[in-house]
Amino acid sequence: MLCFFMFFLMTVSSTPLDLVHGKKENKDVSNMMSQHRFSQALFQKKNFLSELAKADPASLNIIFGLLKDLLRVSQAASRVFTTDVNNALNDKNAKSVIVADALSNQTKSNTAKTAADLAKSSADLASEQADLALAGANGAVTTATANFDTADLHHSSMVAELNDKQPGVDAESETLRSTIALIKTLISTPSAAVSLDVSSGYDAELKRWNSLGSDQQFMDMEGIELVDGGFHFNNEVATYPFDISPTAHPQLSLEIRFKMITRTNYGWIIGHDNGGYDRGITVFDSRFGGIASGIGGKTYNSTLGYPNINEWYHVIATFENGNSQCAVYVHGEDGSTQVQNIEKPLNNKAGHSSFSVGGLVIPQLRHTVDAIISTVRVYDKVLSSDEVHTIFSQQA
Repeated sequence: MLCFFMFFLMTVSSTPLDLVHGKKENKDVSNMMSQHRFSQALFQKKNFLSELAKADPASLNIIFGLLKDLLRVSQAASRVFTTDVNNALNDKNAKSVIVADALSNQTKSNTAKTAADLAKSSADLASEQADLALAGANGAVTTATANFDTADLHHSSMVAELNDKQPGVDAESETLRSTIALIKTLISTPSAAVSLDVSSGYDAELKRWNSLGSDQQFMDMEGIELVDGGFHFNNEVATYPFDISPTAHPQLSLEIRFKMITRTNYGWIIGHDNGGYDRGITVFDSRFGGIASGIGGKTYNSTLGYPNINEWYHVIATFENGNSQCAVYVHGEDGSTQVQNIEKPLNNKAGHSSFSVGGLVIPQLRHTVDAIISTVRVYDKVLSSDEVHTIFSQQA
């Protein structure tokens, strides 16, 4: 009897003990639960206790000990099963959180993409509107110029007709014609980023030269004398805080109107050079042989000649680094205009972040002039030949 019961207990308890040591297969748990139900049914038999009573007391104690072990194994198996269920639920919840986060991130990504698309559409629309506005402005200038041309022709016709009927109207009509011509000139004149004009931009009390351009700053003129319609730069240098380097302005034009007093030093009259022939204009440098422009680490033979002493000259230099092109225009006091297109490629560097007038800011070198300067302008574009001639005609 005892042997039979021992065999029964070993059969019942083998699977739960394995489960406690880590084998958590669903099939093993199912088998364990079936054997447990079988043992319960077995204990419900009416004659089971009587059979046990007939057994040896020592064997009976062993049987009760085994029953206690079986109960502990069953409880352990139940705990393992409960833990597996809880772990499965936790894993499911964790995966649900991951899925929810993924959906949230996808929603945010879609929202960000929609916002980016809207921003790009707004930028494209703004660009189109800017292009339309520029086209409209150009059209307005063209229309205004055409209207003034028409008015000028109509006025000439009226003068001729009135002159036949009433001699002596030429003086009044000439004034009107001059006014129309002036307005046309103002319309066609390009705007400058820096415009230093001694006739309208000098503050005598503060001793500074104020820019009338879009970059409205000033140049300190303390110690530089105002004479004969301009500032006398007698080997002195003044700086203006505007970057004329190729990095800041790939396209640029420099304008200066001056009168040489004596020929001295290297004769650089405007620029930002710090030692490498950067953007600037020289009016007397024997290495070039005439009025020239710095093109970056190179010299070339100028065809424009040196300026005469005590005569006004008007010089404009244009730089287009994208196409590596440079041109120098010179308008003399006699009304003649010369131009030289530089054939060598440009190699201008950064130079100083401010440009200087009257000379270059290069320590221990005298790259200066003795000259009277009345006008300095900087344009953040390449002036066309027509624009250059318009500017020269205003100073004639």
